[in-house]
Amino acid sequence: MSVSVLKTNLSNIDKKVKEALELIRYKPKKKRLFFKPNIVGPYSPRSGIVTHFKVVEALIKYFWGYEMVVGEGVAIGSDFKRCIEASGYRKLCKRYDIPIVNLDYCERYDVPWKYGVLSLPKVLEEYEYIDVPTLKTHKQTTVSLGMKNQKGLLAPLQKRWFHYEGLEQLSSLIKELQTVVTPALTVVGGIYCLEGEGPVAFGKTKKADLLVAGEDVVEVDNVCCKLMGIDARKVAHIPYRENVEVLGTPIEKVKLDFLTSQSDYYTVYNIYYQANYSCSGCLYATKNALESFYVHPVKFIKAFCKGKIEVISGRKPHLPQKADKVVCLGDCCERFAKEHNLVHVKGCPPDPRDIFNKIT
Repeated sequence: MSVSVLKTNLSNIDKKVKEALELIRYKPKKKRLFFKPNIVGPYSPRSGIVTHFKVVEALIKYFWGYEMVVGEGVAIGSDFKRCIEASGYRKLCKRYDIPIVNLDYCERYDVPWKYGVLSLPKVLEEYEYIDVPTLKTHKQTTVSLGMKNQKGLLAPLQKRWFHYEGLEQLSSLIKELQTVVTPALTVVGGIYCLEGEGPVAFGKTKKADLLVAGEDVVEVDNVCCKLMGIDARKVAHIPYRENVEVLGTPIEKVKLDFLTSQSDYYTVYNIYYQANYSCSGCLYATKNALESFYVHPVKFIKAFCKGKIEVISGRKPHLPQKADKVVCLGDCCERFAKEHNLVHVKGCPPDPRDIFNKIT
């Protein structure tokens, strides 16, 4: 197979999507298409955190005449309606009279896999599945591309379970998921991307103006890693492919160096967030809590005066060597907090307001 790489922007995205698909000679085998973008939270389409809706719109225009549906399972703790509103997908689907499905509450079917039984959206049986991720870094998995985007297909309990035993299990499960459910086409929107402390708003928006498309999601992810300046051999969940045929623009002409996570922590001044075993739900909740300091400066000064504050979440926490205050987040950390007599914020995920109040 081959992967197409093209420079693009919002003004010519329709033309470039057409060109990208024609380069790889993609033709759907079904007359019904299911687009699965990354809409992890209520973020702007220009944030780089979510797939820009214009990429999906270009696909809708290209495949006009097919029966189409858009679907996503947002991060644990995120509100689906807020997510599709902020990201532009509600208006997009209304404009073209295309249904948008909350995959957390859809009809499902069970399939056996290496780890027991996997519950998948029924739409995968009835529609041709097109994976439409964005190009971004991820603190836990290094990158979040086509294979990682498939985690949004899972039922909420299985999303949580993917994180239960830490980074090694998370990578193994994402890798195995690709053998059970495989997209017919992967189109990566790399116009607005995310680098640094991804996958949510701790990262930094990066404008790359790229479009990548291919029928083999593993090949696409390998090419994306090269474009980002990341060695795919060091990304545990992506099987390494050395010689992938690239059509369109040579990688050497558009290769970018994405900043990746350099620390085990997300840091905001004196607050250190230890999140290596957390799901997106706790990441999103903590991000919202820390943003509250910008509108409550007195509270921020109060927290700052307490010295180093360490915030912990996930199922495999460890005690910090030096911290003046430790706050444990979520149901995963409840037992750990009790054992060490630490401040605890309950919930799965916890309420950002509760996190904010416990920190201060």
